[in-house]
Amino acid sequence: MKKLTEIWFKHNADGSVIFYPYGIFGGGFLLSKEREKRIKCFLEKCNVLIITLIFLSFFVKIYLVLLIAIVSLSIYFFRMRFLLINQKRVIERIDFKTAASNAALATGFLGVIVLVIFSAVGVCASIIAIFRGGSIIICFLGIVLFGLCLAYFLYMLIILIKK
Repeated sequence: MKKLTEIWFKHNADGSVIFYPYGIFGGGFLLSKEREKRIKCFLEKCNVLIITLIFLSFFVKIYLVLLIAIVSLSIYFFRMRFLLINQKRVIERIDFKTAASNAALATGFLGVIVLVIFSAVGVCASIIAIFRGGSIIICFLGIVLFGLCLAYFLYMLIILIKK
């Protein structure tokens, strides 16, 4: 889990650490050492939750997983606002390719393959659910969510193959 947590951080040559809580969608924050430890601890818990949600999505109703995901994201954003109080904001942003490359290297080849498979199964399950009488809106959201994940994980796989 520690490797997955590190993808959110950039360590500069001078020893300073920049944290990107919103990935490519926002700037970073210059962190104190104490705050870095607290945020890493929180992110490790978030990673466990995300992996649990991915596995749950295959065993429970998709709307329940989406509800848990929405609540979890709300908790993440609320907690991040609290953890980042009094931390210096930096304008520097992380680009998509760097973020994907960091994620690919942290996850490893086998991990990315597993993510690709789970995402593909999620897309297929959402499509099958439409034909079995599932809610069109929920199934469509599942296709979009798992489809975007599949595209991102395939991009990570391409990065790993090229290296």
